[in-house]
Amino acid sequence: MKKIWLVVVVVMGLFFFGKLTTVAFAQEKDFTTVFSEIKLNLDDEDIEIKKSSDEYYHVNLLRCQNTVKVAEVDHQLKIFSVKDTRHWWSHLFSFSFNSKVILEIPEKWLDKVEIQTENSDISLKNVLSKVIVAHSGNGDIRVENTQIKTGRIELENGDLYLKNSDLGEIKFVLKNGDIRYK
Repeated sequence: MKKIWLVVVVVMGLFFFGKLTTVAFAQEKDFTTVFSEIKLNLDDEDIEIKKSSDEYYHVNLLRCQNTVKVAEVDHQLKIFSVKDTRHWWSHLFSFSFNSKVILEIPEKWLDKVEIQTENSDISLKNVLSKVIVAHSGNGDIRVENTQIKTGRIELENGDLYLKNSDLGEIKFVLKNGDIRYK
């Protein structure tokens, strides 16, 4: 009888603990449209916006578990969080750590970039935008080799890192955090 229970426990352990690995789900989307505005409204996914190696827009959703949608509306690229509709028990044995949205954009001036996030970091590398509006509730913002004419960067709990950037007339609002410039 003890051997049967031992076999059952081992089999169940392999079944359940085998599912405790992090999910390496990735989804890619490419766009040939020339966007004038980009809007991101995400909950817990880190955001990285950087220069594309070609003339196309590339969106990579890493470990986002189908909770992020990408839409093209009137020359706007919209990336936003949606409600996770999976059953509660599917969350018990599938974890997704470090979910990230990577947006690669061509080296063109954008009219406006809007970023809203609750619990994640934002990274802007080699971005050209006339207006930038970025808000992070709990996360850091990194701005590197970026040109912005006007805008607002707001952080509630996080640090702002600036490196080799021309930020024009930009307003910074930090509640709990530091600004570091290189």
